[in-house]
Amino acid sequence: MVKGTHTGREGHFMTPRHAPLCCLFLSLSCSSEEPSVGPPPSADTSAVAETTPDTPTPTCPTVEGTTPWDRAIDVYYLDVIKIRLSTPDENVQLSLKNLDGTATSSTRAQIDDSATTTFTPSEPLERGEGYTATFTWCDGAADHRIKFTTNPFGDPIDLSALPGQVFRLDMDRASYPGGLSFELFMASTFKTATPELLFELSGGEDSSIDLLGALPINEWSQDTCWTTSAIEDLDLSENPIFTGQTGALSLRVPEGAFKLGSARISGVFGPDATEFRGGTLSGEWDARNDASMRTILGTDDPDEICRVLLSLNVRCGLCKSDESPYCINFLAHEVDGELIDLDALTCIAEDSCYPTCETSTCETVQDGICE
Repeated sequence: MVKGTHTGREGHFMTPRHAPLCCLFLSLSCSSEEPSVGPPPSADTSAVAETTPDTPTPTCPTVEGTTPWDRAIDVYYLDVIKIRLSTPDENVQLSLKNLDGTATSSTRAQIDDSATTTFTPSEPLERGEGYTATFTWCDGAADHRIKFTTNPFGDPIDLSALPGQVFRLDMDRASYPGGLSFELFMASTFKTATPELLFELSGGEDSSIDLLGALPINEWSQDTCWTTSAIEDLDLSENPIFTGQTGALSLRVPEGAFKLGSARISGVFGPDATEFRGGTLSGEWDARNDASMRTILGTDDPDEICRVLLSLNVRCGLCKSDESPYCINFLAHEVDGELIDLDALTCIAEDSCYPTCETSTCETVQDGICE
């Protein structure tokens, strides 16, 4: 995919506020009389005027970034709208209007004490349309306005062009709900020298397009020592929007694979089917079953792992399998995919089973390949 200007990333800028300068002039007068000391004899000294210090004016948070940024021209029509302030504000509001002045309502979300506020439009934005987003906060005392234009993504595609296509998912530039700390942690975790996840589409009929997920060993070939994930009958009934789910899915991380259970993937293919945008990837991650993340976090204790995640505003909850308190509902937004020149992927049934793997215990290549 030729990324072009991707508006899922935050632009950083500050909006300074200059307080008016005030001048105070003192009038001095001279008198030939000696100044008197104390009040005149007739003055009532029983009442002394009390002075109350001025209440300091509260300082409003400043803008650190927005998604999309101001004057972005390639915004995906299903993207969420975000603003990040210097400090949290629980009452950030959004007014969103197109060029005709027609308003679009949105749902506001703020996770814990995060300084980032997310707005999800109540209905998809028009494709190829200009919009103005006005944010207000600090009880209306502060505001910020951006303008952006949506791209033409969303037109139906020729589904016959999909089989045989291999896409690379861009996980290190995705957004991860849970606050800035968790987002930076996940971006750093997924930022590796190789693609994080490969998808190959197969089939050809409108109702029978399958997806195969695999890990890479480099930018040109699949890592056949890791199990692949199959998503059968990818739902393209709302072409070009696709959705699918699988029992398990692995993502490349520096120490191995980040494994998700009950994984779901969705996105929108571009007009020429060489890219997709606005994808989401979700699933359940179990702190007890992922050696790669235990290595990254420096502990094998699932309770300690969950404490580390809690410091990143991500709370472990009950696992679906046994209701133990060691699972998180993983969610990645703004996952993009680009078409790459890669041979067809091989379906692998078991980790470290393919004959080329150093630790292979398989007697024949068929032992490690899906039937």
